[in-house]
Amino acid sequence: MENKTRGLRIRTLNACMIIVSCIIFSFLISCTAVMPSQYRKLITSTKEYIACAEDASSLSMASDYLTEQVQLYVQNMDIVYMQRYFEEVNETRRREKALGELNRHDISDSIRTSLEAALQSSNDLMHREIYAMKLISEANEYGEDLIPAEVKSTPWEASDLSLTSVQKIEKARHLIFGEEYLNAKAQIRSHLSRFTDELLLSLSQRQLQCESILGNSLSLQRLLVCLFFIMNVITFAAISILIVRPLTIHIKRIQDNKHLEIIGSYEFKFLALTYNNICELNAANQNMLIQKAKHDPLTGIMNRSAYDNIQAALKDSTLPVALALLDVDQFKQVNDTRGHAVGDRTLQNIAALLTHTFRSTDYVIRMGGDEFAVILPEMERTHFVTLEKKIALMNQFLQNPNEDLPSVSLSAGVAFSDHGFRDELYFQADQALYYTKEHGRCGCHAFESVSHPETSPSSGLH
Repeated sequence: MENKTRGLRIRTLNACMIIVSCIIFSFLISCTAVMPSQYRKLITSTKEYIACAEDASSLSMASDYLTEQVQLYVQNMDIVYMQRYFEEVNETRRREKALGELNRHDISDSIRTSLEAALQSSNDLMHREIYAMKLISEANEYGEDLIPAEVKSTPWEASDLSLTSVQKIEKARHLIFGEEYLNAKAQIRSHLSRFTDELLLSLSQRQLQCESILGNSLSLQRLLVCLFFIMNVITFAAISILIVRPLTIHIKRIQDNKHLEIIGSYEFKFLALTYNNICELNAANQNMLIQKAKHDPLTGIMNRSAYDNIQAALKDSTLPVALALLDVDQFKQVNDTRGHAVGDRTLQNIAALLTHTFRSTDYVIRMGGDEFAVILPEMERTHFVTLEKKIALMNQFLQNPNEDLPSVSLSAGVAFSDHGFRDELYFQADQALYYTKEHGRCGCHAFESVSHPETSPSSGLH
């Protein structure tokens, strides 16, 4: 299809953006070629920094944990705390593990000296703690099976052999809570603090060196990143103006069943023109299809498809509704004797007569062949006599036609529903129609008169 639409093509814009992106990325890759090694060094240094800090913290926490357990044992004299103390010393061994990890790092001699001093002070303090636990264990006369081997193997000081249980407890508490013990703990913390500060300072300097080299490399990329950002802004603006905005407007107009505006890129303008042409063509076809789908092509009244739609629409209604089924009596003879053309004109005449006779709110339908139906909303049983008169009047016209049409008559059956179009309504109306056919044709009966003829005032009519 030839189209003289003008505008910037998305394909052209896309090709330009791809070319510019490739150029920028080429320079960007060249600038970053030297960065991975420096980045790996920085990551390694950072990990080592974190690991050393964690190991130093673990060493300090392990020392404090031992102090906490021995103090709890001396204060509460619960053997569980002594068991936890030696579980840490012999099984968990966080101090030894942390020390082993720290020795694996590349640390200076001064840093290592501070670490060894802290560990030595901690070990010296352990002898004091174990001896205090021995005093408490002896004072409480715990069984040999409950006392760890380290406590049992610790020798007694000669001056303590003659102490009473109370005196042993008092001395143990003095050993653990006294000023000498607290000074020793402070010395351990001082060594650990000095070790940690020196270690972290050394690793921090190494990090700063790597960061400096990496920062210089990153600065070379900033210009390229800025260019890339500007290109992206231009791209986003172009997409917004040429694609997003037209697309948003088109969607809104499609939802409102309106023609599209000729805006945006070349492709959107082309699409809008094509869509508008198709919409105009579809609108014309749609009107024609709706007319064909709901109306009988011969008579122009509604067809069976429309009947199904009306039945579904009235199914849940709370108002009364009536259904009349009508059949042309002996219509086959008309086709056989006068021909199908005359038969078609007869059906057209009947359809026009039905439309003229019934209300404008009623639905006149050709069900097929010579069978018709009329759906009458808000029609109650008490109005049957009126319907019967209408059928009789139509039969009078059909039996005395003004044109060169054959004389025919209608048989009708009517069924009523107090509320909504019930599923059995068609069956009831068909039963009433069948009754009319069997009892002389050319008339009308209601389903109630068929099923209860002895009680219905309309029984026997026609």
